[in-house]
Amino acid sequence: MCYSEQAAPCQQPSCTPNAIAGLPVLSTVPLYQHDTNVFQDWVDHDSCGSSRLSACAEIKLTPSTQRLLENCKTNPARFLGAIKEAKVVFPNGQGWEAALATKKENTDIRDLMRIYHRFECYNIYSHVVEAGFHTGTHWVRERRSDLIKKLCQEFPNRFQNQKAANKCLNWVDQGCKYHEWSKTFGETEDLGYLIALPSDLPHSAYTSRCTREQMNAAAIKFKELGISKLVVDLELTRLGNHIASALRDMTAKKRRHISGKHR
Repeated sequence: MCYSEQAAPCQQPSCTPNAIAGLPVLSTVPLYQHDTNVFQDWVDHDSCGSSRLSACAEIKLTPSTQRLLENCKTNPARFLGAIKEAKVVFPNGQGWEAALATKKENTDIRDLMRIYHRFECYNIYSHVVEAGFHTGTHWVRERRSDLIKKLCQEFPNRFQNQKAANKCLNWVDQGCKYHEWSKTFGETEDLGYLIALPSDLPHSAYTSRCTREQMNAAAIKFKELGISKLVVDLELTRLGNHIASALRDMTAKKRRHISGKHR
């Protein structure tokens, strides 16, 4: 599989205390804790990936991901269920041959998690936009700085300093760019394409700042390689909408609970 990366250039914001209530809190996934090396390319979202986009030769899912998406046609909830159950498998003492099979299983998990990462970033981005820190295409002036300070105040164990908080806001920038990807293949947003984007390239291939110019060309190439047929055949638009809606509901639960207390 191959990727293209281009998304709206996200710039810098600032924030007000009330607006921050909309920040999402997502459940943790075991894989992040157990195999950070698998996802080390996620942090380098500014690395230029345009050359990787042009090198894409096919749109292809791994057999395990294909089976999961087929099953999701009848029950979309199976996708997030698979994410929740995903765990890195360690060697089991059955020899190096079995270790190869174990590595294959972990690779399949990695591809699935890359899809989930896109929706995580899209979800966080959507909430930050709604909270008023971001316009949808760029950060509101000085709001990024305000948000950084707020994160450090509210989550001091996770954000020991402003540098750490600022780095995590790169996920908002990535979400902004995935949002743009979802609108690149047609006249309206289609979240099914966030599932179908080739997963054999790092996230930087889709989200680095230097690839914006290649986005439309990459989308045309992906269509020639059959990405739109994949979206239709596996009913990925419906699944993408379900994933985004489910994550949004999970994120907003605490806010709804707090607002209910004050009624």
